[in-house]
Amino acid sequence: MSTSADRHRMAASILSFEARRDKQGRLTIYRLPADDGGGAYEVAGINERFHPEEARMLADLIEGATFKRRNGRPAKS
Repeated sequence: MSTSADRHRMAASILSFEARRDKQGRLTIYRLPADDGGGAYEVAGINERFHPEEARMLADLIEGATFKRRNGRPAKS
């Protein structure tokens, strides 16, 4: 059985591998190719076809330019 720390490390690894980032290192919305099968877009591997609510929430945060600093306080860019 995995621990919370194990799951956190796995999630961080997936995020590192899947995420598309801008020049400032912030997550971006990746528009998928038409033949991808995952829908129109994804954010860090969360695609619009299989996880529409989560993908939309993440895309809304990115489109609203709402980012968090390392200290956890919201910041606008």
